[in-house]
Amino acid sequence: MCIRSTIRADIPLCPMAPTARRAARELTPIFQAMTCNFRLFRDCRPMKRSSTMRAGFSLIELCVVILIIGVVVSIAFPQFAPLLIFSELDAEARRLAHYGSGVVAEAALFGSEIIVYIDLDAQEYYATRMVYPQADEDAEETVDQLGVFSDFRASGNYSSAEITEMLNAKAQGDNRLSSALPEDFDPAAADAQMYDRFDTRHRQLLYARAQNVKHDAGFLSEIGPLFEQEFTLSWTEPYEEELSDPLLGRYKLPESVRINAVRVEDGTVSSGVAQVDVSPLGLSCQVTLYLRNEDGDVFTVDWSPLTGRGVSREGKWE
Repeated sequence: MCIRSTIRADIPLCPMAPTARRAARELTPIFQAMTCNFRLFRDCRPMKRSSTMRAGFSLIELCVVILIIGVVVSIAFPQFAPLLIFSELDAEARRLAHYGSGVVAEAALFGSEIIVYIDLDAQEYYATRMVYPQADEDAEETVDQLGVFSDFRASGNYSSAEITEMLNAKAQGDNRLSSALPEDFDPAAADAQMYDRFDTRHRQLLYARAQNVKHDAGFLSEIGPLFEQEFTLSWTEPYEEELSDPLLGRYKLPESVRINAVRVEDGTVSSGVAQVDVSPLGLSCQVTLYLRNEDGDVFTVDWSPLTGRGVSREGKWE
């Protein structure tokens, strides 16, 4: 048995379908608008502050901090200003004390005569070295035999007894025992250089003593010259060479600090140029210098001939 069913086209399958479709068409714009508003709200809401970000200061807070700093500085600066000025005077006094110690060490180390000039008018001080030219200064430069021997001895490869045996073998012409000596070392030339240095040192002492001799009028001036013809000794006058060492070079004091006076032995120099002689043996007398700043503070610097050191002290010490 065959059952046929006829479905009419004008009758819907579900009587609520047109109503649902119509409601869906009406609600679609509303859902789209709500979705758009939700997206805008999500994009415009404040971002959550990160834990690594720091909040800034407002203009009022900055002004208050600057005001507090200004008040503190205005109160503290008058208290610390004298200390700053005083420290500059102390630093210059210490520098002058170290300068004296350096000059004494320079003279003792190199065996030279040094003269320190303290110009009280220009407020500067510097040092010069006495240079005694050799008679053969223009001759061809020779090897420093004493320097070669000192380097060989300082190497420490041989004892004093072994070096003495080598020198004796060299003098006797034994090349086998003296082969360890430097090739450019000549004992005879080394002895000649040593004698020349002793002679130069002796002339330095004689020249220094001659400078201290006072030529007063006496019976020799009445007699006249002892020799018929004038003559000159074969002696080249020494000359002064300013030290160029960074620690002992020329130095000018700042305008706020001055050297008022320099006392050498029993005399005091308050103007012009004061001269201090330093020999390889050190200072011959006590040297005292007085420094003063614009506020009247005084420092005393002593160069001691006993210790060869310079010391700075606060105040004026006689």
